[in-house]
Amino acid sequence: MGLAPLAGITHRAFRRLVAELGGVCLFYTEMLNSRIISTQNPWKDPYCLDACLDQPLVAQIVGGEPEVIGRAIERLSPMGFDAFDINMGCPQKAIMKHGWGASLLGKPDVAKRIVARAKQATTRPIFVKLRSLPGHDLDGLVAFVKGLVDEGVDLIVLHPRSVEDGFKRPAKWEEIRALREELDVPVYGNGDVFGPDDALKMIRHTRANGILIGRGAVVRPWLFWEIIHGRKWPGDPLCVLKRFLSLLTLYSPPPYRRRQFLLFLGWFLRNWEHHHHLFKVAKGVDDPYEATHLIEKEIRMHGLNPVNTPIYFKI
Repeated sequence: MGLAPLAGITHRAFRRLVAELGGVCLFYTEMLNSRIISTQNPWKDPYCLDACLDQPLVAQIVGGEPEVIGRAIERLSPMGFDAFDINMGCPQKAIMKHGWGASLLGKPDVAKRIVARAKQATTRPIFVKLRSLPGHDLDGLVAFVKGLVDEGVDLIVLHPRSVEDGFKRPAKWEEIRALREELDVPVYGNGDVFGPDDALKMIRHTRANGILIGRGAVVRPWLFWEIIHGRKWPGDPLCVLKRFLSLLTLYSPPPYRRRQFLLFLGWFLRNWEHHHHLFKVAKGVDDPYEATHLIEKEIRMHGLNPVNTPIYFKI
């Protein structure tokens, strides 16, 4: 069970927070741009550094040029990553316009060359995280992934939504199961796991070798603890918010902090009633410490209660 990579979210501070709360067995970096990594010193890049407790740690690489991705992995290899993941699932237009992320689903030959070059670059395992093909073409998905396995990919993670789905439709877990039945390498499932019951249902329904959790863990970073222990987490969400801010101060350079703080708040504040109001209050000040103080003041003053079922889709 691992923390899925999320752009702007799964940086060092957040990974450390989730690690401290417990229950996670696998961590991912944010997307690392292969063009940048292949030409610069990764030891000076905060996106490439670990947070001590976030182990084992997978470096997720985004790009579309086999040689550039290979060089990026070679530069990262001395840093001690446990595996490397090739992003073939990101649906963001800013990524896809370069032919990266989910665009690679339409370029099976390029995708295979990327995996082949990645295998040449390291002795560490190579993972691929991807999503459903357009129109949920299951036969095409199986053929695409089998091509990657033939080139030596060691693990597949499937988020069974297509680019056009967004979050409007439930994840098609049956596609995870189809890959699990067709492949000889481990298959992890990702999508629509928001509580212990969901995690158990996914495993039973898909027979996946493991689960990655994204949005569910951003809203409730203690979700992994609940899945492991099978009961409600007994802590205080406000304490988690304050701890996150202290870790952000410890790990993130000052120019990054406010943006990372607000990205986190956009999801995490959904743990309370009137989360839109709380976010507006926080966004109105520049200092994250002042914002946290104002959030706590609003919660106490108006008696805002934690919600039992947060909203997990983007609004």
